[in-house]
Amino acid sequence: MVDSTDRTMLKMVVHKADGKVIKGISYNFSPFLNIVFHLELVEPTANGAKAMELRVSTLKAIFIVKSFPGNPDYKDKKCFQDKGIHLQPGRKAEIEFVDGEKICGVIFIFDPKKIGFWLFPIDPNDNNEKVFVVSNMVKEVKFV
Repeated sequence: MVDSTDRTMLKMVVHKADGKVIKGISYNFSPFLNIVFHLELVEPTANGAKAMELRVSTLKAIFIVKSFPGNPDYKDKKCFQDKGIHLQPGRKAEIEFVDGEKICGVIFIFDPKKIGFWLFPIDPNDNNEKVFVVSNMVKEVKFV
């Protein structure tokens, strides 16, 4: 049973490098210290598994979310020119993944030699709190 009062609990939507998406909760995600972490699945897999171990290097990105359902009707702001965005301090960036997907956000620390980096959404109403981007899945980072 998941205890929602635990402050270290992270709700995650994990995008794997192969395109699969997994939703779950992690209590031990620390990508700069551990290359693997555990995910308690929101929905069991076809074979009945309720948890899995994931290796960070096999992923594309990990979206730390406010809620799993989110708001499918909400159109989040994608560009820095959109009205109503609130930028945190940091470097504005557009990330293009190797599969062609693009996301915008603010990066505090960027070192392409590290396993990844944190990207913070530009829209305060976005369901994503932050995104851990895996470096080997990035085609290009444009600072704007």
